[in-house]
Amino acid sequence: MKNLFNITCILLVLGLPLGQCQKKARKFCTDILASVPNVKSVIGGSLTKKDEFPHMVALGYGKKASPKWLCGGTLISNQFVLTAAHCIERASDPLKVVRINTVTLENPLKGFIDLDVQKTYIHPRYSSSSHYNDIALLKLSGTVPSYTRPACLHTTTSISSKLLTAIGWGRTDFAGPTSNDLLKVDLRTFTKNQCTPFYKNAKKLPKGIDNKIQICAGGADKQIKDTCDGDSGGPLSYKRATLHYVTGITSFGKACGLANVPAVYTRVSAYVPWIESIVWKK
Repeated sequence: MKNLFNITCILLVLGLPLGQCQKKARKFCTDILASVPNVKSVIGGSLTKKDEFPHMVALGYGKKASPKWLCGGTLISNQFVLTAAHCIERASDPLKVVRINTVTLENPLKGFIDLDVQKTYIHPRYSSSSHYNDIALLKLSGTVPSYTRPACLHTTTSISSKLLTAIGWGRTDFAGPTSNDLLKVDLRTFTKNQCTPFYKNAKKLPKGIDNKIQICAGGADKQIKDTCDGDSGGPLSYKRATLHYVTGITSFGKACGLANVPAVYTRVSAYVPWIESIVWKK
């Protein structure tokens, strides 16, 4: 029976979902709820409060003393960050550091933490020539303090929440600078049929939008709300009780802030077995 379970989980890592191999992620989430005290609780976005999104991290590239903050990520355990694969495979300025526990990048708030990236894990099916499987993990050089709160993984295909929240330090308009302050924006999901027309000629989507591994989300009718350059790798999530559940990873979009045009996010639930095989090996 144990061998059968292991074989099944190996198949899941290759992309075949099954609930029993999601127990590790769910148990970790339950442990967070039991052990961590309650925390007080982008284009078209608004400023976030300190500790509102304690799982959000910034990825720094180039010189460690003065890094360029070019992507975001989600703390999902005391030593691992979930992000987009294309954030790791940048042509220049190698990824050096992860900044945790701040909502401002320049002159960060007291208590911020910078940790080196010890190891990176890019999904084996990711290729820079396409937008599929745009997911990666970062192992940090040390563990984060107990007062930080990782996000939980959304482990099912269905998403009951009508609105999802995207956060990041990206551009606040198409040609503008990135934001020094962490911003949030509420987005609605688009169905595959609603999303496909916007990306039917995309070179990096030879098979079109793959609803099994991707989520489309954007502003409601005529609302200019979107993620933009610099938001890549950050979470698309919802909150239940005191915990945040990450459903998507900011991957790519057609342009920033176009009304009724959704961006595309990597669907986290499709990769839970792969994540568990690295983050929670035992």
